[in-house]
Amino acid sequence: MSICSAGAASRTRHFFPGTVRLGAGLLLAGLSLGSQAAGWVTTKSHALPLKSSIATTPAADSLPLHVMVTLNLRNGDGLKHFLSEQARPGSPSYGVVLSSAQFDAQYAPTDEQAQTVVQYLQAQGFRNISVTPGRTVVSADGTAATAAKAFNTALVQFQFAGRAVYAASRDPMVPTALGGIVQSVLGLQNAYRMQTQQSSNPAAGTINPGFTGAAFRKAYNAGNTPDGSGTTVGIIAAGDDLSTVRADLEQSRRVQQLPYVPTEVVQAAPLPNPQDTSGDGEWDLDGQSSSAIAGNLQKIIYYNATDLGDSLLKAYTAFADENRAKALNVSLGGCEFLEGLLGTIDAEDAPFMKAVAQGQTVFVSSGDAGAACGVAVNLTDPDTGIPSQVEYPSSSAYVIAVGGTSLMTDSDHNYANEISWAAGGGGISNFEKAPAWQSAAGVPSAMLTGMRGTPDISMDAGLDVNLQEAAPVFASAFYTYSGGLLYRSIGTSLSSPLSMGVWARMQSARCNQLGFAAPLIYALDTAGGPGSTALGFTDITAGSNGEYLATPGWDYTTGFGTWDITAANAALPQKTCEANQLPVASLSAPAFAGSAPFMLALDASGSQDPDNNGLAYYAVDYDDQTPVVIQTTPVFAPHVYTKPGLYTVTLSVRDTRGGTSSTVTQTVSVAGMPDACTLPGQRMVTAAAGTSGLVGGQDPFSGQDDLLSTSIAEPSSLPGKLVVTMKVNNLSSLPAGMHWVTYFTKQSDAFFDNFYFVQMSSDGSGASFNYGTRGFVPGGGYRALNVLGTLAEGSGYKPDGTITLVLDKSAIGLKTGDRLENIASYVALGAPDLVAQAGIPVPVVQNLDLGGTYYGYPLIGNDLCANGVVVSTTVTGTG
Repeated sequence: MSICSAGAASRTRHFFPGTVRLGAGLLLAGLSLGSQAAGWVTTKSHALPLKSSIATTPAADSLPLHVMVTLNLRNGDGLKHFLSEQARPGSPSYGVVLSSAQFDAQYAPTDEQAQTVVQYLQAQGFRNISVTPGRTVVSADGTAATAAKAFNTALVQFQFAGRAVYAASRDPMVPTALGGIVQSVLGLQNAYRMQTQQSSNPAAGTINPGFTGAAFRKAYNAGNTPDGSGTTVGIIAAGDDLSTVRADLEQSRRVQQLPYVPTEVVQAAPLPNPQDTSGDGEWDLDGQSSSAIAGNLQKIIYYNATDLGDSLLKAYTAFADENRAKALNVSLGGCEFLEGLLGTIDAEDAPFMKAVAQGQTVFVSSGDAGAACGVAVNLTDPDTGIPSQVEYPSSSAYVIAVGGTSLMTDSDHNYANEISWAAGGGGISNFEKAPAWQSAAGVPSAMLTGMRGTPDISMDAGLDVNLQEAAPVFASAFYTYSGGLLYRSIGTSLSSPLSMGVWARMQSARCNQLGFAAPLIYALDTAGGPGSTALGFTDITAGSNGEYLATPGWDYTTGFGTWDITAANAALPQKTCEANQLPVASLSAPAFAGSAPFMLALDASGSQDPDNNGLAYYAVDYDDQTPVVIQTTPVFAPHVYTKPGLYTVTLSVRDTRGGTSSTVTQTVSVAGMPDACTLPGQRMVTAAAGTSGLVGGQDPFSGQDDLLSTSIAEPSSLPGKLVVTMKVNNLSSLPAGMHWVTYFTKQSDAFFDNFYFVQMSSDGSGASFNYGTRGFVPGGGYRALNVLGTLAEGSGYKPDGTITLVLDKSAIGLKTGDRLENIASYVALGAPDLVAQAGIPVPVVQNLDLGGTYYGYPLIGNDLCANGVVVSTTVTGTG
């Protein structure tokens, strides 16, 4: 979302001429603050000081804008005092948590103030005017002409980073009568946006192995700590309706055999048209990693913005105003300099302060650019860049800033070591004063400069660039599903949601009676001062982020270090909390067998909650490649099985406290011949047709690389064989170095240790067919195919693009009842097969086209296909 660059280069320190470190006042001193015209006053928002070489033109008067006018909190100094006292043991306000109504009554702008702003915007010609429940943000739709007149400014248009963008060329102002009410004016630029803090690669394509939630739970010593089932969490997202993100979360849950988690989307700002799915990988990582380390969550609420620009304020505000989620994850960061310049820091700190007062905790990624944040492609002057700095909102004094480490374990995922992640953000804020809990703990920046230091804590962000992979030690990314495909994800975008998931465990163990996490964590540093450590955290003492070193005790790379979940749970304040007895699921139906099309009418009314809290959700997986049905009532609408087969329907229920039952299952028999019995079989992967290849918009391989579909069959005519049929556009020729590959895992294999493949490859003179396991090229990060043997007779291809890959199931131990997961097909360009050289893997260096599925494939057995599913009687019963 920011225009901050990442990587080693971004860790170079830049300074304005003649300065060493800039405080907030100095930072803005040389910038245009707008003339104090008669009848007008400035706000906290300022115009971007665009680089002089950027060619601009006046914005069209009709350019549509969605503006957000933020209002000053009432008695802001009193609120800061209350928050300080709320965290001070011995204070009458210690641990006091306000309701949203109490906060609004004491600190929110008044109705009269909000209406004054509304009336002004109406008079200026704005429309669709709305006020947030806490009265801190007034939003309206208008045009560049409307905004220029209303805020005594001017807007320009220009090209930046491949986009047509706009920005205010003069500082926005408001009439003098609004000067004490209005804080900032946002929405007058879209050139600068924040950035996500995450990087993903296909699961078969990175140097380091991935971790599942179970691996992280073991490495960070979750032990018998209660899961997060009693706690609702929030995630900041943007860009689209999140339908794919929610499906990805369900796939991750199912494959990792975790309880389902109800989800909700709060559309805090308008959806863009067209929608933008480029951030989905981030929101996938946030939901999947937090719920995986938590083991369970009561609910995930996605607070959804329009994009990664000013509309994020609406999402933060909705989280605080609703006060339903106890924690929020923000895997985003922006250059603190520009955030302060645009007025974003003052605007966004308001909902963060409200959240603290209400006992909510916001977890924020510290950044993936090390200790510096540069302005990409010189958007702003001065040309020399900006000071070495932290990122916002992690620098806010009202959030938990989460840094990154490189976690190393043995092959069983027992903790071995951690070092600071080289690209992790951290340092000293130029804008935010040190909070009381940092001053009390003796954080160096708080003691020496009075400014906020980051990060507060850390967790795994993936492999350090200087580490090489060598068994039995592993440094890990996280397995993430995105668009149905399995990826490995790294970054402080992993660290932050992992920390939120751990906090959900702490809260659930105490029935959500803990308040804001930061002062509680800092209080675990019982000694205070340089070198002192916090109980329940593993101190990280090696590595750096390019400017600061990891040292004993709190430091600017990892804060207090990483969670030891069991130890932290013991160290944090204990609260009396009644244990929650888990509900019991029960399902029944008039019949569980019949002929296609077969209608199954499930009834879960027999499910019970032993402690009478009541049942909140019922979830059924029909096992036929349709989404899980989650509803609040026990009687399900009839579900139609259109194809013959054996299906395993599962039911689980949740009580109102988030407790989740064990699943109950029932086999459903639908008479007839399953799709998998007849070649090409059951279609598992469908990929959109179109050009693919290395050259953007062109297809250098004339369709041989254009993946269309993959199907799986177990025909009775090929006993003991699994047949994978890939279809590409055509195979009129076989370019050298091409690989047509289908991957899968067995659900019975723990931690996805084995990724199997079947493939056809070409050396330019013909095709070869083999199978094996996915490996890696040491030190190179390339996907690699460790060939184990040759595929069975019947494997071949046709010029129409049909590839038949016949695998003897016994070669990799497949048996009836196994479930193939993570099914994905790739067309890739790499080296020819090196089978003749024992032990040398085949590096595959470039994906040309790929596709995956949300659903697994259960092996039905070739013998079933001789006669099909036979149902002699109608079976009734209860599961």
